[in-house]
Amino acid sequence: MERTRLIRRESTGMSGSEHGRATEGETTGLLKVPTSNNREKPLPSHLLFSVVSILTCPPLGILAVREALKVEKAGRSNDLDCAKRASSRAAMYSLASVMIGVHLACLVGTCVICYLYQHH
Repeated sequence: MERTRLIRRESTGMSGSEHGRATEGETTGLLKVPTSNNREKPLPSHLLFSVVSILTCPPLGILAVREALKVEKAGRSNDLDCAKRASSRAAMYSLASVMIGVHLACLVGTCVICYLYQHH
């Protein structure tokens, strides 16, 4: 018995019951239909994290946003390998940006406190 699952598809001019259905495991326009053995989770693009990371370290934050947008573009074209690489890089750049930003803020705060302590 062939199992089918309803999915969201781009308008391709299909009519009737064909539109919105794909056989199990078939690659469609926007996503891969998971099989019972292979349940794939959607790849996170880390776009929100990337946008927030622009505030802490803009150069790395911009790189993170660029990679996050690549994830979404690769996901639309079903290029899973490119999407995985871009997702990993987006997370790495975002995390590095936040870590550098927090460390710089702590360093500047410490310097300001030392300055004010010495001049009072």
